[in-house]
Formats: sequence, structure tokens, C-alpha cells
Amino acid sequence: MRSWLAGLLLITAGNRPTGEEGKARLEVLAQHGATIDAFTFAEPFPPPGTLRPPAPSGGQR
Repeated sequence: MRSWLAGLLLITAGNRPTGEEGKARLEVLAQHGATIDAFTFAEPFPPPGTLRPPAPSGGQR
């Protein structure tokens, strides 16, 4: 049975990933879920260097 998986990659300006690099990142996405290396529109990641600590949840401080 075939399945389809689409993902997004953060790349540096001027860098063009090869097909093999793209396949490897999709494999990471399929095996580990969304990470900074490969993610989806459902779980986006901000550009490198802009990560913020998670906001407190559930009213805990």
C-alpha cells in the first residue's frame, strides 16, 4: 500500500537540498514526527534563532 507524506524544510538562503536530502528529511518526519529538520503546516517551526520558550499552560507559574 502506498502512502503520501509532504513536509516543509528550513534551509539557508541560496541552499538547494538534493532529492536525497529531501527524502532523508521526509523519512525523519515519518519516523519521528515534526522536528526542526522536517515539519508540516499542522506543526510549523519558526526560523532558526527565533525560538522562544513555551508559554506557561494551565495557569501554572
